[in-house]
Amino acid sequence: MTPQKPKCRFRDSHGHIVTPMGMSAGCVVFMREGYPHPCQQPLEKFKAEYVEVTDDCRTE
Repeated sequence: MTPQKPKCRFRDSHGHIVTPMGMSAGCVVFMREGYPHPCQQPLEKFKAEYVEVTDDCRTE
């Protein structure tokens, strides 16, 4: 059994919260709060535009 990784959330420049789900073809796949479908951004764009909400990291 592998240890669970923390589920961290990020905030975009508009204040929206997202939760990364994984990577696909060089893109970060994430869920946006209040939006029913997965979204994705290229990794470099995600790193430049999203800030980790450090007090919101948790293990599940």
